[in-house]
Amino acid sequence: MQHKPYLILVGDYFHGSAGVKVLHRLCHLLNEKGEKAYIYGDKKTNLNWQCPTISVSQGKKLIEEGAIVIYPEAEQGNPLFAKNIVRYILNKPGLIGGDKTYPDSELLFAYVKQLLQPGMTQERVLYIPVIDREIFYSTGKEKRDIDYLVYVGRKDKIKGYSEKFKIYRHKPAKQEELGNLFRRCKKLISYDNFSVTIFEATLCGCPVVIIPDGSRTREDIENQEIGFAGMAWGDSNEEFEKAQKTVHKSEENLSSIEKEIGPAIYNFIKISQEYARKRDLYRIEKKKKSISIIIPTLNNLSLLETNIPILIYNLPNDYEHEIIVVVNGTKDNTEEFLKVEFPQIKIIHFDAPIGFSKACNAGAKEAKNDLLLFLNSDIKVTKNFLLKLVEHFTRDDLFGVSPKILRPNQNMLNESIITGSFSGGIISAEFNKIKDSEKIKTPVEIFGLCGAAMLIEREKFKEIGGFDEAFTPCYYEETDLSYRALKRGWKIIYEPNSIVFHDHDQTITKTLSKSKAMLSYRKNQYLSVWKNITTPTLIIKHILQMVIPKILIPNTIEWKAFLSALIQLPYILKQRKKQKILAKLTDKEIFNKAKTQINDIRKASKNEPRLS
Repeated sequence: MQHKPYLILVGDYFHGSAGVKVLHRLCHLLNEKGEKAYIYGDKKTNLNWQCPTISVSQGKKLIEEGAIVIYPEAEQGNPLFAKNIVRYILNKPGLIGGDKTYPDSELLFAYVKQLLQPGMTQERVLYIPVIDREIFYSTGKEKRDIDYLVYVGRKDKIKGYSEKFKIYRHKPAKQEELGNLFRRCKKLISYDNFSVTIFEATLCGCPVVIIPDGSRTREDIENQEIGFAGMAWGDSNEEFEKAQKTVHKSEENLSSIEKEIGPAIYNFIKISQEYARKRDLYRIEKKKKSISIIIPTLNNLSLLETNIPILIYNLPNDYEHEIIVVVNGTKDNTEEFLKVEFPQIKIIHFDAPIGFSKACNAGAKEAKNDLLLFLNSDIKVTKNFLLKLVEHFTRDDLFGVSPKILRPNQNMLNESIITGSFSGGIISAEFNKIKDSEKIKTPVEIFGLCGAAMLIEREKFKEIGGFDEAFTPCYYEETDLSYRALKRGWKIIYEPNSIVFHDHDQTITKTLSKSKAMLSYRKNQYLSVWKNITTPTLIIKHILQMVIPKILIPNTIEWKAFLSALIQLPYILKQRKKQKILAKLTDKEIFNKAKTQINDIRKASKNEPRLS
């Protein structure tokens, strides 16, 4: 069976970053063993290594075909929407960015055995030395005329040393100059506890004094593959004497490790290709999804007469599907129309209006299929709108997908690209906030689903408890639902190649006055915070920026909204406790990720690659 190619997401080659060098050398070693491996995007590479680059457009084609994408642990999520992911853990997860945990669908490898995650075995260690031994070496006869040098590493400032004795990640710019300095130096004082620079110094015969900063323990470094030869933990004389006596062993240790690289790479290829093969089989089994389409409606016969026929005409034949219309309190002839014209549609009847959340939950309860497509009755679908949405549901960490929802009566305003923040003391989920976002051509992660049209995995919807009916009659239901999904660590995606049109305000304005709609909107802003936000500092901001200013306004609607929310507080607190137990991400992690999403959306709107 033909092997899948590898795409590696990494920055420009830079000798001051061990992680970058490891990923570039991994690309070289894979090509050396006959595999096809590429650095993703237009990146600078080491000209002495086999590290071909691949354009973003070509890379996307390979990803679509199932290429294996290698992400470092510092890369958050799955920005390239890869189907087969190898996560290469080069640092403690979350230490310098990225997620702290990873979905079961990802294949994990660790740089050293200390980074093995729960459930990983020794065969998942892939240690790749990246020290150029033609530059970093010792003859044993060097004249050492520099008493000490100080390696600053990632620290901004280290006081107490003259600038002329300091070494930075970017300075000196050339490795040859650094090697020469180490061969002249009697001692390197390192404020970076785990850097390739430490090992480069010991190979040049220069002992290293590591100043502990809390990021690593002595045992972490002693137990690493390359060993502790030539290193002192702290600046005691006893430690430094040991470092001087053992520095010559550093070259021996590295030579031993270099002999194991070949078998380690072959092991990596074997495991990753088998993983990709199994993932392909899994996707084939999972690809055929069945869909339940749920349409809540209230006195919208004229909309259904237009939109239902268009929906049925554009449903793909190779997917099992059902349509459920929840008729809640309607006084027109909706039921008679459906029974006569579309007898295949399942009707759920309520005598009185029950609100969006209850209507959607009622439909979901009766649904039998894998995916739930919630559509407002004022949504007009287009050709192939469903196919692009369903394609995403081979991911285990996906909660829901929003199509591109355009408002014809508002100059084709796109209401799907929802970004999030904690602003003004509330969970703010807003659309149309990023310039040129309508130009986005590829899927991006977003903060929340749009209630007008959204496709959700039924089991996850059920697990999360569906829509919270405390948000009846309307507003903030999908924001609350989305935030609960984000707290579980699930993803939400915007798919720009699936298009629907939304005749906005044709439903709510028929059932609620503007004052009642505003009251519900404000009440649900309170409920969404009280239920979901557990970070004390954010709760304080909510009180100072939202609660106090609103109740001080001499406005009846604002007072009624707050009192209505207070009445529901006992129920909300019970839900808050439940959600806190089930949460995998903190509020801080979610809003930090929201900032990253905004940057990614800005890049996507300019058709720039989203790279680390």
